[in-house]
Amino acid sequence: MRKKIPSDINRLVSPDLSTVKVLELLCRKGGKYSGEGLNDNHQKFTGELSLIPVVNNYGINIAYTATAEDATIINEEHTLIALDSENKLTMWTLNSNFNTTAIFDFKLHRRIPGQKDIIVFGFSGSKRN
Repeated sequence: MRKKIPSDINRLVSPDLSTVKVLELLCRKGGKYSGEGLNDNHQKFTGELSLIPVVNNYGINIAYTATAEDATIINEEHTLIALDSENKLTMWTLNSNFNTTAIFDFKLHRRIPGQKDIIVFGFSGSKRN
């Protein structure tokens, strides 16, 4: 016997509007960025970050590399931000510091008008990591 689909199915599967806006914001910021910094050992490095909208802007791919002055790669990251199967904005990242994939949940977005947007992802209480 087939189960009846609940009448509020759209509420169950529709993503939160704020998460969609964050994903749209990230996709609009697509491009290449670079800057210089110091790591924990006070070693200078150049960071290069690419934001690449993927699959009709349903996700954003982030590629990051930190390279020391002697051309040694200090850190390499490959990240995907998209809605998960429960329509929660989620970040999956594989990087050379963890050597495994870490999963972070969207926590908050704050806009400082005329300056910047702050988007925070963090570990959840789940055992997904």
